[in-house]
Amino acid sequence: MVYVEALSKVLPVILLFLLGAFLNKLHFIRSEAIQEMKKLVLNVTLPAVLFLAFSRVSLEACHLLIVGMVFSACVVALLAGRLIRPLVHIESPYFPALMTGFEAGMMGYAIFGAVYGAESIFKFGIIDLGQVTFVFFGLVSVLERYRAGTKRFSETLRGFFATPVILSILLGILANRTGVMPPLNAWPVSAAVLKTVEMVSGLTTPLIALIIGYEMRLEKSGFLKPPSEHRPATVVLGSSRLALQRALD
Repeated sequence: MVYVEALSKVLPVILLFLLGAFLNKLHFIRSEAIQEMKKLVLNVTLPAVLFLAFSRVSLEACHLLIVGMVFSACVVALLAGRLIRPLVHIESPYFPALMTGFEAGMMGYAIFGAVYGAESIFKFGIIDLGQVTFVFFGLVSVLERYRAGTKRFSETLRGFFATPVILSILLGILANRTGVMPPLNAWPVSAAVLKTVEMVSGLTTPLIALIIGYEMRLEKSGFLKPPSEHRPATVVLGSSRLALQRALD
């Protein structure tokens, strides 16, 4: 019974995946529009979700411990990738980077929110915060060294705080700690603004699911044997939107 209930919560997201794939088959939406929808999610609707979630919950010291644990786990995964790379005879220096991070922005939040509800999104956001912190202050530095030398710390720091996801989390925490949310909800004009933010946040899961479904490319041959020809691949690390272009050997 528990599994059926869990499936019933995830099923709408799966159906939206299928709807996105169906719309792609019909050429109902142009690929350019999908890219604009991604920008809308990452810069508007997802930050709205995170701001509301973190503004309505009381954070505890243990949450910072979780952020540190996730950061440490990503570091361990990066080091493990360096150890594994010569053992499996992979020449690409980017292989260790593929061992780290997880998909949060364009899938994790949608599925987690569908199963556990928008009021629990902050829990996933805390985990994602540890991963995004690692990406900006650990992984980006490693990748920049491969590409164009070391990047200045000030630029990395500025990019971190300018990321909409991080900014919305910090603003949500600030709103919560300063106690401004009750007065804002009490005043009709500010309450209307918050209601608008809540309506915008409700678009996140449907848009993400449609985007993922639209971009799914499933081939029977790919399940048994990877393609031998060189193909460019894009690796997206969570909500940081960090993309690496590489050729597969």
